Amino acid sequence: VTLTRAWCLFEIFVCVQRGIELEVIMPAAQMANFARALVDDFDSIAAALSRIALDEAEATKPEDKANILRAVEASVGLGKLDKQVLRELRAWLLQTGMEALAAEPENWGLTSAIGKLLHDQGRLGEAEP
Repeated sequence: VTLTRAWCLFEIFVCVQRGIELEVIMPAAQMANFARALVDDFDSIAAALSRIALDEAEATKPEDKANILRAVEASVGLGKLDKQVLRELRAWLLQTGMEALAAEPENWGLTSAIGKLLHDQGRLGEAEP
């Protein structure tokens, strides 16, 4: 849901713009489900992070979305926001995936998915042999 909500995307963008570390917080049950999904279906999670588009995001109040879009267009533009939010979330996903892999080092599917993320982020040199 977060990736389809205009306010959430805007808040992530503001964190990036101001140099504030992104911290994703979930209730314990959701975090457990997410950790399991990282191991069982990493590719689907990574794919979801490639479909970020503020102009397609939803807001409860139409005027909120209009104000967010106006503010973004007046600063960096929609394309740059989408790219910055995507980059930040993919970095978070990589870190979270590496933590999951530390708990399950023999999970070759997760290892492969993390390798793809490292490659996509230009960080393949960080892959351990």
